Amino acid sequence: MTEIKNIIFDWDNTLFPFKEKYWELAHRQLFSEQLGPFTDQELNRFMEKYHEFDELLWPQVHQRKMTIEELREERLSLTIEYFDLKVDENYLTGFFKKFLNRLFELIEPDEQLIQNLKNLSKTTNLPY
Repeated sequence: MTEIKNIIFDWDNTLFPFKEKYWELAHRQLFSEQLGPFTDQELNRFMEKYHEFDELLWPQVHQRKMTIEELREERLSLTIEYFDLKVDENYLTGFFKKFLNRLFELIEPDEQLIQNLKNLSKTTNLPY
């Protein structure tokens, strides 16, 4: 049986800076390593387009016209196409797994958050 080490439950950034810190950094590192080299300006432009396509596609997920898995591949595919970069289909299908692995390497415990939750659990019923 696999031992669970971390449960990330705050994907909306209310308690934890997931998107602006870890999500962004993991993407930037992977794109630089696998699609670069990029200058800082080029990487910023790449990420701007990636975010733009991400925002463009989310309504389709909400309308159930596209799955989250399809969104993940499509936003990357559109960004790569926009910059006329060449990758094979395996890169697109395997990127999210590589991204998650990198993300989990980067995430560190937030001791202040842990302490706040422990304190809160003394007065509030928080399941463990």
